[in-house]
Amino acid sequence: MVKNQFVICIDIDDSLLPAYDNCGFYKDTYAIDQFELNVKILRSYLKKKNNIDLFLTSSWSKLFNYDKENNFFRIKDKFKYDFEHSIHMYYMRIIYRLMNEYLKGFFIGISQGSRTNDIIELSKRYNGVIAFDDFNLSNLEKEIKNFKYIPAYGALVPPMFYFIDKFIEERISDKRND
Repeated sequence: MVKNQFVICIDIDDSLLPAYDNCGFYKDTYAIDQFELNVKILRSYLKKKNNIDLFLTSSWSKLFNYDKENNFFRIKDKFKYDFEHSIHMYYMRIIYRLMNEYLKGFFIGISQGSRTNDIIELSKRYNGVIAFDDFNLSNLEKEIKNFKYIPAYGALVPPMFYFIDKFIEERISDKRND
């Protein structure tokens, strides 16, 4: 049984972070500022809705384990030293801190390595599954009735939330009619 009726699957690189043509995020303060704005917007939306969970489908799942007790992520032991000390990981540490600050408590899990399989499994447990991703998942909308793909390329904008609200209304209406 799930806590909420709906879940948003979020990708980090290229979706919540501005990126270079699917090759990783910009490593500069602009990208960090945009990411912080995105997670603030997402948090505000989630707090207003009260019936939506988050699931991390990002390739960053290779770095993290999901900590069910705290509804957030821990850095995997094999990456811990590099994550905490490497200059290369500097921006990732900031992003992790911002996710923790704004989105801790909303997450219910992390990818097992395949977005498609994650979405299929979540669709069996939730009334609706929404994905913010730069990876084209529109083919799944044809296969999974309770799935909505919303392309995201580094910025969360108001029309995206309109489409979520419309999808949720349709799903609730469909459920009543069943």
